[in-house]
Amino acid sequence: MDDNQTAVAIVAIVFLSPVIAIVLLRLLRGGVSKSPNPQDQAQTEALMATAQRMERRIDSLEMLLDSELPGWRSRSRNP
Repeated sequence: MDDNQTAVAIVAIVFLSPVIAIVLLRLLRGGVSKSPNPQDQAQTEALMATAQRMERRIDSLEMLLDSELPGWRSRSRNP
């Protein structure tokens, strides 16, 4: 190997070693979660239920506005 190839090999080792080490540590420590834990799943379900309740309330409010103030949607879009 000549001097240029040696230099390229050293630079590659110096820059690639930390990247490889970080990737391996993430994989070994569980940095990539395979499935949510029960607490996260319960919190997600609670948030979904809250979002569904909010959606129903918004639908109800829009229905009331449609009956009480026809054309409110076009007025609210054009300031």
